[in-house]
Amino acid sequence: MIFLLQEAPQAPAPQQGQPTMLVTVGYIVLMMAIIYLIVLRPQKKRDRQRKQQIANLKKNDRVLTTSGIYGTFVSRTDREIVLKLDENVRVRFSPNAIADVIAEDGAAGAEKPG
Repeated sequence: MIFLLQEAPQAPAPQQGQPTMLVTVGYIVLMMAIIYLIVLRPQKKRDRQRKQQIANLKKNDRVLTTSGIYGTFVSRTDREIVLKLDENVRVRFSPNAIADVIAEDGAAGAEKPG
């Protein structure tokens, strides 16, 4: 009988050029910065712009709600906004329900002149 002797497996020797812990952390920080610049920063800008539009609403401004209802701004309190949907129909909404202010030409998102 022939017995084959095998050597015990050894841990691989560290190779040069493998990333160190500092390089790995650097990549993670770089990826987080890219995510911030591509996703989070533009979202914050849109939120700020939307809040400013809601704060600047004037009587008879046309608005679009998040549920797709078009209405005319009538009044506001701290916790609600009243929209007129028809001559005899007025509905109260949360300020968060206003998705967009409609320009006079009917285009959403455009600011009204003057």
